[in-house]
Amino acid sequence: MNKIKKLFGKVDWLVLLVFFYFNFTFTIKNISTINNLLIYAICIIYLCINYKLLWKIVKNIPKTAFFLTIISFIICALAAVIIPIIYKTNDFSYTDTLLSIPRTGIKLLFIVVLMYKRFDGKIDTEKFSKYYVATCVLYFISTLIFICIPSLKYFWNDIINDSSFAKYEKESYYITRYGLMGFSGFQVAFKFAIACCLSVYLIMTEQCKIKKQNIWIYISYVALIAGTFMYGRIGMVASLINSIFLVIAVFRQNKKLLLFLLLTIIIFSLVAAALYNMNKTTQKWVKWAFAPFISLFETGKIYTGSSDIVFNRMIFMPETKTLFLGDGLYKDPNGKGYYKHTDVGFMRPTLFYGCILTAIGYMIAIIPMISVIKSGKKEKNSNLVLLMLMLFNTLIVFEIKGEIFYRLAPLIITYLIIKNIEGEKKEIERN
Repeated sequence: MNKIKKLFGKVDWLVLLVFFYFNFTFTIKNISTINNLLIYAICIIYLCINYKLLWKIVKNIPKTAFFLTIISFIICALAAVIIPIIYKTNDFSYTDTLLSIPRTGIKLLFIVVLMYKRFDGKIDTEKFSKYYVATCVLYFISTLIFICIPSLKYFWNDIINDSSFAKYEKESYYITRYGLMGFSGFQVAFKFAIACCLSVYLIMTEQCKIKKQNIWIYISYVALIAGTFMYGRIGMVASLINSIFLVIAVFRQNKKLLLFLLLTIIIFSLVAAALYNMNKTTQKWVKWAFAPFISLFETGKIYTGSSDIVFNRMIFMPETKTLFLGDGLYKDPNGKGYYKHTDVGFMRPTLFYGCILTAIGYMIAIIPMISVIKSGKKEKNSNLVLLMLMLFNTLIVFEIKGEIFYRLAPLIITYLIIKNIEGEKKEIERN
């Protein structure tokens, strides 16, 4: 235990485990609905019990940013109900997508209040980021365990609700796409890409210096990059793009760290080569995970089969009426996936209720992001500004593959709330 403390520092395990479960929520088979209701009931009851603290935390949030964010959400939520009625499509499925914003927000608000109480008000963006990163590292470890003990995932699948397990078994290169949530694809890849941004942010706040007390940040960064190769190539692309900021910072602040990055690349290459020669299953996974690099080496272009489908079939110019007003359909009327068979994030809502409302929907994430950036500039905190830019990059990359803004928005709002807490604390210290 002492060795763990030396490596990771002081850890509040209650906060970490609750944060982990809320970030990677799995539900018990046959009582999945009750399980989810119980989670939200606990969160709401806890927030109600601590209503005074909750009000203290949120009362001074920048009013303009908060007001515009709420208005943007209300407009989109009302449109998601009204437009299917007007078009008589009765497709209200997009409301569930939008409602995931307050659902996730409730969980994150619970975490903020819990951390505030457990740490005696000493909560800031760095501490919150560290715990978010730690949850992803734990999930990465769970995946490694399932890979090493294949029979364990069948035992776990009998316990949790996972409708995608058949999909996982179908493709051999999905061998790494499994964790405590069950099948782990696009959503988990996004969370790992977010964690990579936070990891870069934490490294930057340490001025790219390696010390005994912060070595875990660098170990976590390597684990998170590995995770982006395991759960989805889109996460790998986003994380490598954002890692460019880290490389630039290393050149400017700590060139010795370049050796660490070089060793990491060499280790990844050796592990990939070993896996490729292990058996046919791991060979398929290596080909799948490293397809963009293989394509770049062989043809000079980054290309995969899925990228071809996305850019040539799923991104297209709708008719003028559909572009501005939508068709009132989010899911395919015949029950075969999404309307017009597109997975692209900005295409789905555009086809449903038009480009104007789609733009308003993105404002739910972008408005609080701008507010945090303004706060960072005011404090001359360039690292925080860079974090928001990396998260924005991640949003753009992932939206090309699938809709994800509704997952990012609650997190950005949480950072806005935490910045408010930090501001109050500094104000008290000045007085």
